[in-house]
Amino acid sequence: MIGATYRLQLRNGVDFDTATQALAHLTRANITHVYLSPIFAATEGSTHGYDVTDHNVIDPTLGGMAGVLRFCEAAKAHGLKLLLDIVPNHMAASPQNGWWRDVLKNGAFSP
Repeated sequence: MIGATYRLQLRNGVDFDTATQALAHLTRANITHVYLSPIFAATEGSTHGYDVTDHNVIDPTLGGMAGVLRFCEAAKAHGLKLLLDIVPNHMAASPQNGWWRDVLKNGAFSP
């Protein structure tokens, strides 16, 4: 059987629990891998997730760590593999980003 990868865009009303509801359908469509858009904390109201504010936090608006763990378990139960969009330079130039906030406050002296 030849499979395929399907990209799920989280946000705009699609969180981990909503995405979980699609897994059975994806499996029936011979999808073998699910590629998730960025899952890390992003600026308030982000519509895409590429404006990350903290790579150490799974975005609470998507369901947080508990939500991603439920999604992973469900994907595993359907035999699906996961791909995550993890790009370190996807960072928001926003005061909501602690690193950026430090640069605004400390300028050239920011670590």
